[in-house]
Amino acid sequence: MKANKISKIVAAILAAVLLLLAIVYFVGVGYFKTHFLPNTVVDGMNCKYMTAGELTRILDKNKNAYVFQVLGRDMTTEQSGSLMGELTYRDIGFRYTNLDEFAQTVFDHQKPYQWPLAYLRNKEEFTYEPEFSFDEERVKDNLSEWSGFQKNSMTAPKNAYIKGYSAESKHYEIAEETAGTVMDTDKAAELILQAITDKETSVDLDKAGCYSSANIDRENAYLNQIVTEANELLRANITYNWYGTEVKLDADTIQEWIGMNAGHAYLKEESVAEFVSSQAEAHDTYGDEKAFHTALGATVVLPSKKYGWKTDVEAETAELLQLILEGKEEERVPVASITASSMGENDIGDSYVEADLTNQHLYVFVEGEIVLETDFVSGTLSSTKDCVTPEGIFSVAYKKRNAILRGPNYASPVSYWMPFYGNYGMHDATWRRSFGGDIYKRNGSHGCINLPKSAAKEIYDIVDKGFPVICYYYEVNPLDAVTETEPIEVGEDEAEPTIQSTQGEE
Repeated sequence: MKANKISKIVAAILAAVLLLLAIVYFVGVGYFKTHFLPNTVVDGMNCKYMTAGELTRILDKNKNAYVFQVLGRDMTTEQSGSLMGELTYRDIGFRYTNLDEFAQTVFDHQKPYQWPLAYLRNKEEFTYEPEFSFDEERVKDNLSEWSGFQKNSMTAPKNAYIKGYSAESKHYEIAEETAGTVMDTDKAAELILQAITDKETSVDLDKAGCYSSANIDRENAYLNQIVTEANELLRANITYNWYGTEVKLDADTIQEWIGMNAGHAYLKEESVAEFVSSQAEAHDTYGDEKAFHTALGATVVLPSKKYGWKTDVEAETAELLQLILEGKEEERVPVASITASSMGENDIGDSYVEADLTNQHLYVFVEGEIVLETDFVSGTLSSTKDCVTPEGIFSVAYKKRNAILRGPNYASPVSYWMPFYGNYGMHDATWRRSFGGDIYKRNGSHGCINLPKSAAKEIYDIVDKGFPVICYYYEVNPLDAVTETEPIEVGEDEAEPTIQSTQGEE
């Protein structure tokens, strides 16, 4: 009896438990018809016990993080790949269109009648593939407010060009092209709309070809050919000794002589000639007046009628053109058509013949030392002007042994003939018995310097073509301050023949 009673109690308890479990089960079934099972995961997020509405609200908030980036050229630096702007979900009217369908898909997949097993099973993962829509007009309106889409803010591209000579690099250089910021805004807008539609997160308008570009870039063969040829002409580096003055010629000057035409660089020959001519004008000494310090310590200023350095402009121009074309580096003296004995301020040097016409005395200097002195007779002052020995700085034109000086109805031989200015020259005068003093005033030569034969021979042995000859008269004779010279008494002298021409000139 007692056992039967216990059995009934146990059976009642079991029935109650079973009833409770049944109630819990069916309550769970009802609950999970509107809530996600405990093992449901969406995009890595545990969605257990969520309703569809809760899930859609959470997923809908993801649109707040939406940003679409537009890349292009910076409006200031023109740098490609720069961020032009960003479009947020508000800017484009972004909204998801398939949230409810997705939530329903998740519900359709789960089996609420098996909810107790969900606690025992592995997670069921779902991935939301969003579908969305946006307002294209709102996109265009936003883009129109960006400076990169405004025509008046755009900068036109510039072609590469030869920007000229750089004194720093000593070369011609090419200025790089500039990209500019001129953009096809209609094409850009269409690309942006398509990229958003295609669920892209950005678009690069430069890579997509929305911008205008320069037609000529730095690698242009035409420009590089010209610059290469021009820089070849800049290689020359010439240091001139322009008859005692240093003149440097390098790229800084040569670049002024370069022209460019028809895809080539060339050297302006007329500019080179002008340079040589201007340097010759500045540094030639031929024909200049020069201060000369006489043997008596005075200074006289004399013309150099046939003496000094004279540039052969045509020949030196040709030489310089070739040196530049070959890119030579060298030191040189310009080609001279007429030369002097020395360079610099004193182009006479320290070896010369000095003829003191006032005192009728001649000195021969060799390397600064007097090696010979002699009296002479110069051109008469009592005849025509052409008989007066000219003063100035000259040089021996040539020398000749046993020349014949010819005049009307006579021919007079001389042993040593040394002309220095036309038919004016130095020679022996064996027809004279005395030299020096005042003879030249009343019985002088027809312009030549008459010398004793022995002196003429010594001078002949010393001088050669180009040897300087300086002739001068004193305005104030330095000897007058020392002693009063007495007139030299002389006998009758035979007059020198008139010199019209000579035989055997070199």
